[in-house]
Amino acid sequence: MIVTFCGHSEVPDREAVRGWLCDLCERLIEGGATEFYLGGYGAFDRLCADVLHGLKRRYAHIRLILVIPYLNGALSAEGYDETVYPPLESVPRRYAILRRNEWMIQRCDVLVAYVTHGWGGAARTLAYARKKKKTILAYGGCPIPAVTALPAPLFFSVCPHGAACRPNRRMRPEGKEACGAVVFKT
Repeated sequence: MIVTFCGHSEVPDREAVRGWLCDLCERLIEGGATEFYLGGYGAFDRLCADVLHGLKRRYAHIRLILVIPYLNGALSAEGYDETVYPPLESVPRRYAILRRNEWMIQRCDVLVAYVTHGWGGAARTLAYARKKKKTILAYGGCPIPAVTALPAPLFFSVCPHGAACRPNRRMRPEGKEACGAVVFKT
């Protein structure tokens, strides 16, 4: 099962959200989640990454995947198992994050959302996930109710990435996926 996240760049109730994320991510892992797509921008993204890095100590089989919108290397890939760059070469820079978020939604089974108002990139990503009929697990302050039923784990017979993969520092090529994308692992 693939899980991704969307949330605001600021998280005023950080400790409450951290507790919720810890409990939720642990339940998702125990329910079959193995891959977590992370965006790397904003306070919510950093909080999700921090929580998952902590859980990785107990659940070594999970994979943390940083999905980058630009090839400029501005995001640190430290601590991630993979870095993936979706096919965004022809997308204007100002739309890259939006298209990257849509790419993550198209591939995920579950979206974990921290959206407390109806404007901005997080709200737009949440609306896109609703349109695609994804399972959405929302923080209590969100304008939508939390979904409690999780989909059954999915098993891919072909590459779930559909994108070119870019190596993190200290990574070596592991091989090619069915789609031809090169995957780098630590």
